[in-house]
Amino acid sequence: MLPFFFCHYDSFVDRYVVYDDGSTDRSLQILADHPKVEVRRFSRYYPDSFALSEQALSNQCWKESRGVADWVIVTDIDEHLFHPELRRYLGACAEAGVTLVPALGFQMISEELPRHGDLLCEAFPWGAPWAQMIKPSIFKPDQIEEIRFHAGRHGAAPVGNVRVPEQDEIFLLHYKYLGRDRTFSRHKELLTGLGSRDIQNEWGHRYLWSRAEFETDWEGFAAQAVDYRKVTAMSYPLQRRWAPDAATVFVETHSKTGAAVPPAGEGPRVSDDSRRGKMARANIHHPASMARVPIDDPLSRKVFEEAVNEHRRVTAAVLSAIDAAMAGHAEPGDALQPTHPHDLPTEDVGVALASTDRPDLLRGLMQISRETFGFYTRYFPFTIKHGWAAAELEALSPGSRALEIGAGLSPLPVFLARREVLVDCVDNSDLIRQLPSKDDWNEWGFFDYGSLHPNLAAYNCSILDFEPRWTYDAVYAIGALAHMLAAERERTIRQCKAWLAPGGRLLVTLALVPSTEFLWNLSSGQEFESRSQHGTISKFLQELAEVGFQVADCRVMRDVYKASSDVLLVSCTA
Repeated sequence: MLPFFFCHYDSFVDRYVVYDDGSTDRSLQILADHPKVEVRRFSRYYPDSFALSEQALSNQCWKESRGVADWVIVTDIDEHLFHPELRRYLGACAEAGVTLVPALGFQMISEELPRHGDLLCEAFPWGAPWAQMIKPSIFKPDQIEEIRFHAGRHGAAPVGNVRVPEQDEIFLLHYKYLGRDRTFSRHKELLTGLGSRDIQNEWGHRYLWSRAEFETDWEGFAAQAVDYRKVTAMSYPLQRRWAPDAATVFVETHSKTGAAVPPAGEGPRVSDDSRRGKMARANIHHPASMARVPIDDPLSRKVFEEAVNEHRRVTAAVLSAIDAAMAGHAEPGDALQPTHPHDLPTEDVGVALASTDRPDLLRGLMQISRETFGFYTRYFPFTIKHGWAAAELEALSPGSRALEIGAGLSPLPVFLARREVLVDCVDNSDLIRQLPSKDDWNEWGFFDYGSLHPNLAAYNCSILDFEPRWTYDAVYAIGALAHMLAAERERTIRQCKAWLAPGGRLLVTLALVPSTEFLWNLSSGQEFESRSQHGTISKFLQELAEVGFQVADCRVMRDVYKASSDVLLVSCTA
C-alpha cells in the first residue's frame, strides 16, 4: 500500500514520519528510497496491547511539529484523506481560523486489486459511508493542546483552541477492502500482531473472524457502496460525531458493546480496527473553545454555486408546474394534480421529481397511474421504486416478455405494454379491484390488467402456483418479496431463475428495517417472521448467488422522505 499512499499524499505533504511495526516485506526499502520520509520504530509502550500502544503514540507523536508545521495529519497507510484541492482548502481554513478539520468516512471496497501507478481515489471510487472513519486526522499542532485520541483513533476529545469548518469537505477513504481474498489473508496476518490484552478485550475483533463472518461484513459494505465522488456533505447519510456545543468532541458511539469509547487516559473500551502495521504523521506547511467556522474558499464556492445552478435548472419546470397546480391553473389530467384521497400530494410530487435522475419517466408513470386507477400512490418510496424499475426496463425491445410479481395497482405494466412489451402480472390478493376507481382504493389488490391492453395478462394466484406460458426477458418485483416468508422468497428466486431466458434480468425492490441490514418483516404493524429468520441484505444476495444470478447493481436508500422503511434496489442477470 505504500506506493499508493505516497501517490495520494506527495502533492501536498512536506515531510513524513512513519512508525514501522517490524515489516518483513519491501516496506523499509520503499520508505528509505523516499526523500521526504523519516522512519522510526513503533514501540510497544504496552507489551500486551497494540491498541493501547498505538493510542499512546498517536496522542504524542505530532507534538514535535509545533512551531515547524502549519498542519499535521495523523493517519494509517490505508487511509487517504481527500479533497480536490487539499492544500488550497487548508490554506482557506487557516485564514478563517479553523484549527481542526474532521473527515467524513468511507469504507472503500473492490473485488479488484490496484495496479502500479493507480491513484486510488480515482481508480477505486466505490465505498460505503462508515461511521468508524468519521474522525479527526488533520489539525494545527500549535493550536491543539491535546488531541486525546480514543483507541483506534475512531474518536477524540481535543483540548485547546478547537475550531472546525462550518461545512465538511474532507473525505476519509479507507482502502482496506481491496481484493476479497487478499483482505481476509491480511486480517489473519494482522491477528499475529495483537497482544493478549487486545484479544481479551476484542480490540481488533475483525481479525478473529471466520471466513463466513468476514464474507458477511464484506457483502454488507458492498451492498451500501456508492461512488463517493457523487456524495456531498449535505447528502452524506451518517450523523457527524461533532457539534459546536459539544463538551466532548468526536465521541465514539459505535463500539462493539454499544457503549461510548472513553477518551485517552480512561482506558479504551473497544477498538474496532486496531491493526499491526505502519502509521504516519505528515507535516503540511503554508505561507502565511470549539466553534464552527465558515470557509471563504473560492473552490468551495464555485462547486456550491455550480450545484445550485444545476439544481435550479433541473427543478425549474417542476416548480413551475407545482406553482400552477397550487394556483388552480394546472390542466385537467396533469401528472402533478392530485384528485384522489390516496393520491400523492402536490408537494411530494415536487420532491420526487426534483430527486430523481429521470423526472420524465416518473412523471409519465404518475400520469399512467392517474389515467388508469384515478390516483398515484401516496406512499413516497414507490416514486423511487417505480422510477428505478422503469429506467431499468425501458431498454426492453418490442416483443420482449416480462413478468411482474405482486403487481397490485402499478403503472409499470401499462408503461411496458405501450412499448410493445408482453407483460404477465401475478398477484394473490383476495381484494379484487374493478373499475371505476373508488375513493378507498390504494396500491394493494388484484387488478385484471388484461382489460386494459392486449399486451397484458393477469393471474390471481400465488407466484409459487403460477405456470408461465413462456420464458421471460425480465422479471421484476416491486416490494413483493419482502412480504413473503424467507422460505417462500427462496423458492420464488429459484423459480425466477428457471423462468428467465439466458441473460434475462431480475429486478427487485425490498423494504428494509430503517438503519439496519434487516429485510422488512412487518405486516399491519405486526411481525410475521422474526428478523433473524426473515433475513438481511447479505442473506438475500447470497440467495441470489446460490441459484446463479449475477448481481449487477445493489443500492440502499436510507432516510427516505416520509417513509417508515429504507429501500433496497437490486438488479441482476440470469
